[in-house]
Amino acid sequence: KIAILLVSANFLASDFIMEKEFQELLKKAKSNEIVILQILLSPSRWTIVHELAQFQFLNDVRHPLSLVYNREEEYYRISKKIADLVLANQEKEESANEITISKSEEKTKSILKKGQVFLSYCQDDSDFAELLKLRLEKEGIQTWIDNDGLEPGVDWRQDIDDSIRKSVTLVAIMSPEAKESEYVTYEWAFAWGVGIHIIPIMLKQTPLHPRLATLQYLDFTNRIARPWDKLIKNINNHLRS
Repeated sequence: KIAILLVSANFLASDFIMEKEFQELLKKAKSNEIVILQILLSPSRWTIVHELAQFQFLNDVRHPLSLVYNREEEYYRISKKIADLVLANQEKEESANEITISKSEEKTKSILKKGQVFLSYCQDDSDFAELLKLRLEKEGIQTWIDNDGLEPGVDWRQDIDDSIRKSVTLVAIMSPEAKESEYVTYEWAFAWGVGIHIIPIMLKQTPLHPRLATLQYLDFTNRIARPWDKLIKNINNHLRS
């Protein structure tokens, strides 16, 4: 499910890696079979391989691991990112593989589909957003999520505005990265302005915008005790109203 490229001058010079392994990984990435991540081990001319530029580096490319002074701290930070991604993928698979609900339950839940739920998130939190989408749709709740971005030439604000207006609830997935994202801020602020119900989810601990802070958020920082039932009940109450 996940491939990690350890990029260095030797990596780039290896015919076996670049012509066989990397090409196979590219094919799987294009068909969404795997996620490719990279770690820059040492200074190298990786930018000449245009395919590498499309995948995320787990460390700052300005500071390859070989040049980092506090290497243990950097190892910890990188390994935590990988572990979080693995856990998110496991949760996603478990959710997708659960036994489907009975026809009678499906009929009952279909009544709730009076409107959609808009999921607002930053790209750093996209794995959790996909997991949330699966959880809600399993409950018969229709969601709107920007998976692939908008087509070139499309007025993204108009498209977002229309989608939010059609929604009953906006779920704002909050993290330090989301707080800094102008897109996330625009989305929940627009929803607030047009009177859409907002549910903040605290995915990673961060101070909330003063306006969002007036709302009761759901604490999802603890993976073991995430209040899924509370979230779904809150959304269903607004879908029924």
